[in-house]
Amino acid sequence: MVVMSACGDSAHPQCDHADPIEAEGITFLEHEDSYARQCPGSFAAAQAHAQWVADSWAEGLDEPAALPDVQYQSFASKESECWSCVGEPGGVAGCATENLLWTTKTPDRHELSHAARGLQCASFFIEEGWAELYGDPFTHRPPQDSLEQALASVQELGYLGGQYYGLAARFVAFIIDTRGMSGLRALCGESMDTFADFQQGVEGALNESFDGVWSEFNDWPGGGASALRQELACELDEVGLPTPGAWTMDMSCSNSRVEGSLDTGVGLTERLQIVEGGSYSFEFTPSLDAVFRVELRSCARVNSTSDYHIEGTFDAKAMAPELILFPDVLPGDYVLRLESDGGPLPDEGVQVGVVAALLGAP
Repeated sequence: MVVMSACGDSAHPQCDHADPIEAEGITFLEHEDSYARQCPGSFAAAQAHAQWVADSWAEGLDEPAALPDVQYQSFASKESECWSCVGEPGGVAGCATENLLWTTKTPDRHELSHAARGLQCASFFIEEGWAELYGDPFTHRPPQDSLEQALASVQELGYLGGQYYGLAARFVAFIIDTRGMSGLRALCGESMDTFADFQQGVEGALNESFDGVWSEFNDWPGGGASALRQELACELDEVGLPTPGAWTMDMSCSNSRVEGSLDTGVGLTERLQIVEGGSYSFEFTPSLDAVFRVELRSCARVNSTSDYHIEGTFDAKAMAPELILFPDVLPGDYVLRLESDGGPLPDEGVQVGVVAALLGAP
């Protein structure tokens, strides 16, 4: 989401922030005790995501990517008088412009994917498509396939309507998959916020006919936005937990890999090595009552799309196993992501026992 207005501390004393938290390439600025129960791992996760986004954008360039001194403004509520984001009814959860962002959560992967590059594309469609492709998990966009309607929303609202982020992400993934990052960076420089300008921009940047590119896009076998979403955890040099198997997910703030807030929800990812294909049951046993979101994603991709991707939600009771079935899983590297949905959680967080069992070969 784009920033429509901003305020300064001199005009709004309530916008004063706590002492900044410094990380390489990012300064975290806390307003209104927004980090009162934040897990420390959140800041490392945000910094790692920002650097990954910058590196991904710079792929193929001679110069290494460097973060543009991102100013990460964190608020407890978007009702703050210094909240700088305006947009759809009910407001937006965050926004960014160049190297600045405003948000109510840390890490905010979508807004970091804007701000970590230190620039914004001349096209809202390309800019939001990129941020959605590298954005937050468990984000669902309804299928919309009308480019004309998407660009009409820009003319009406002054920004791309959120219902078109999925279409934009799919087009950005298609360009990267078929024309590389150089093709996407060329499109980024084109002002394409009307349908006529979009046609002209595609033809100018890619030196191809718009009709040919759009027809190829419509026939492209890549998946939807959720399956296309990129995953940093898959690119880390880690050995996954052998699966089938059993382990405990320590979702307490003392675990440096846990991100989020004990007041609003915490998350943890594990790399898995599925050693034998088939249908699997995953039994989750939490230490307390909580609602969880769960995602199993294959690191293998075809046409930029994860080979396997399933996510869902379950309401678990303390010490009562909750069984989730994942059918027809192929062998290989996976990411298992678990997030508590809402809060507050006690200071000790939550422990979740996991037992993954093979039910049968496909």
